[in-house]
Amino acid sequence: MRRAISDFKPDVIVNLAVPTFGWQVVREAKKQGIPIAYRALDVSHKIRKTVFESLVKVAERFVIRTSDLVLANNPAMRDYCLQMGAKSEKVSVVLPQMNIDMFQVG
Repeated sequence: MRRAISDFKPDVIVNLAVPTFGWQVVREAKKQGIPIAYRALDVSHKIRKTVFESLVKVAERFVIRTSDLVLANNPAMRDYCLQMGAKSEKVSVVLPQMNIDMFQVG
């Protein structure tokens, strides 16, 4: 992460990950002074049952609490992020986009 961020020098990082590299990118972004937005799509520690569920939850809480902005997928996800410790002024709901012209009634 350190080298990738140093080489690329982004203005902002949008993070979609939690257990794979989410917490590492948050730490490195903070060290390098780069704002980070976490796109909260789902409850990471509930995606699948594993022995690592509690560790994933710890990583999830860290990512949610330390990101500069949390973009929740829906109001329920926003509420979950607030319960996990996100500051209310840093959480917004960004509903997924849908092209309704692709669908037909029937």
